[in-house]
Amino acid sequence: MTKKYVLGVDGGNSKTDYLLHDLDGRLVKHMRAGTCSHERLGMQGAGEEMEACAARLLREAGVDRAEVAAAAFGLAGVDQAVQKRELERIVRDMRFENSIVMNDSFLGIKAGSETGVGVSSINGTGTASGGIDSRGKWVQVGGHGGPSGDDAGGGYIAGATLRAAYDAAYRMGRETLLLERVCALFGCGADTLHDEISIQYLDGRKVTTLDILNVFFAACDEKDGEALRIVRHVADSLARSAAGCARRLVFDSVVPLVLIGSVWTKRRYPLMIEHFKGQFEQYTEKEAAIHILQVPPAAGSVLWALELAEGMVPEDKVRRRVVEDTKGL
Repeated sequence: MTKKYVLGVDGGNSKTDYLLHDLDGRLVKHMRAGTCSHERLGMQGAGEEMEACAARLLREAGVDRAEVAAAAFGLAGVDQAVQKRELERIVRDMRFENSIVMNDSFLGIKAGSETGVGVSSINGTGTASGGIDSRGKWVQVGGHGGPSGDDAGGGYIAGATLRAAYDAAYRMGRETLLLERVCALFGCGADTLHDEISIQYLDGRKVTTLDILNVFFAACDEKDGEALRIVRHVADSLARSAAGCARRLVFDSVVPLVLIGSVWTKRRYPLMIEHFKGQFEQYTEKEAAIHILQVPPAAGSVLWALELAEGMVPEDKVRRRVVEDTKGL
């Protein structure tokens, strides 16, 4: 049976996109389902979920599994070699033998870099970095939280914002606009901030991480010293992880650097990007070509599957078609 299609899967912690494209990059069928994360469902549960969803996608598209030339799975939580090996076994058992399973951080490289190589920096809810070079060698840095220096992402920034306000109120911290603005957000004075952080954020979630980020970036716009210190620290942390990837791979003098995640792509805070780029170039002694990801990372799973199927990076017209067909996801 002629192989005519590729399967791309972008499996996050809350949702999973399954995409079936033909070899010319045209979207045949898209399906969105719940998480397939092994961290939430267990390995067996993750496998059962992916199998059920892939089977449904192919059935509704009228495509036989034998017609799928290649499949690429970018999955959250693939942070250890043992996890990668087990998920690869699961995918082989799904009868996608020409396949690849990687952490979802790598999808941004395939989606954002025209050459299919480079380094990704995720700065969204959480953070991690991944790199792929022209030899196909890959490296992941971060994803473990504090032990791997993940001082970035919305959760970390919100915590650092509250910490700066708390320090100013109770712990002899530096004077900062963040104290006034955080207290206004919680509807309290500095004398009751201790209780309100617990009641409204840590326990009740009446105040969200996004609410705190809005306060933080507003203080940045007003050039608050503590807010800008957090910006520089986060940017340096991200640069260290991205540079750690680049230094373990082989690149020419210019490294494609793809920025992924809502803090990078929606906030686009110039000082954070500028400091990140400068620190990365200092650590690597190479120039960084910044690409802010404009398309869903799921596009990267399709482009990666096409690369597997054809044995080469998709040509420009195919790439453009995949990007166009997935940009509305």
